[in-house]
Amino acid sequence: TAVEEEFMAGLTVAPNPTSGEVRVELKNGFVAQRIQAFDALGRPLAEWEAGEIRGTLDLSLWGSGVRYVTVTTTDGWSTTRRVVVQ
Repeated sequence: TAVEEEFMAGLTVAPNPTSGEVRVELKNGFVAQRIQAFDALGRPLAEWEAGEIRGTLDLSLWGSGVRYVTVTTTDGWSTTRRVVVQ
């Protein structure tokens, strides 16, 4: 749908690659309800709820490697971005 395409195109997780901290930004009109971080094997590392999401997320706590950041909005849209932590 157009709304889904707008959500997916408007989501940025940067910088990528990163030394650890990333900023998650959504296009206007979308509000993050939950952000989750997973390792390269899909094991959960952390979860932030709406009230805890402030500024940047620190992915360096789990060392270097590939991480997956899943963003779920208050409207129920959800997508995942691959992030490389150096």
